Amino acid sequence: MATSSLFALVDERYIRYTEHNIHIMSATTVKISKEASRKLEALQARFRLRSGKRTTKQAIIEELVERAMEDPAPLILLRPPRTPLPAKVRAMIRKYPIDWGVETREEDIDEILYGGDV
Repeated sequence: MATSSLFALVDERYIRYTEHNIHIMSATTVKISKEASRKLEALQARFRLRSGKRTTKQAIIEELVERAMEDPAPLILLRPPRTPLPAKVRAMIRKYPIDWGVETREEDIDEILYGGDV
């Protein structure tokens, strides 16, 4: 059974009334790269192929945000560089280690790196 929606413009915000929920929606423009836009379109196409239903880019982004907020695992927004660090930077990192005052056992490192007993 499809849920019917009614949209109303209130204080420059759209409110969608559904059978069970009231969603306040505000329009925001987000600029993304052409590559990210292409990937978003690929996700949109994949959804359509698998479900047989159409979806919007907005719906995909909203779902991704909701999942990120619900998942207790840390969200990694910063990825390591794709190219190797320059030799000078690597030398600086090796030259200035920081002692955190905690002794780390090999078992602890294995658990952190590999996710359990090895």
